[in-house]
Amino acid sequence: MGSILAEIKNDNYEAADWLLYYPFRRTQFYHDKIEIMHGTKLPDIPVHTGPGNPTMQKVLTLSGLLKTEGWLETIELVESILSEKKLVFLKYRREAAYSNRNIKGRPAWVTYVQHHYADEMAKRYGCSAEKFWLSDRTMKAWWAQMAELAARIAIKKNLLK
Repeated sequence: MGSILAEIKNDNYEAADWLLYYPFRRTQFYHDKIEIMHGTKLPDIPVHTGPGNPTMQKVLTLSGLLKTEGWLETIELVESILSEKKLVFLKYRREAAYSNRNIKGRPAWVTYVQHHYADEMAKRYGCSAEKFWLSDRTMKAWWAQMAELAARIAIKKNLLK
């Protein structure tokens, strides 16, 4: 039972990582796809298959791109399901991943997201930011729900084993 729970935790962790870094990975995916399709540069993959080596490298790289494409589609599906509130939350959760990395104590993203989320929602609805203040518990629950949803979709798409 312990190993199954560890696998579920790892699946959710991987899904959360894809949720968090989706914008960067999407940009990188299209950059890599253009490079492969136009044959400008192949990454060095040590494959020793004789004369077919360059072809094998291209096949391996393309198979990696297919998995990345599957994950990108998964995250896009998750985003299409999320409510307006959770989309705003996700926007600032992603921003927080790139800032405040050296702060000790509770996760730096919590404070960052609380302030930015409340401010944006207050501007959208023309009321005070306090009305939209999220507790630590709510934010962590939303994040866990998003990761779980992404992991479930990824399992259905055979991205996680």
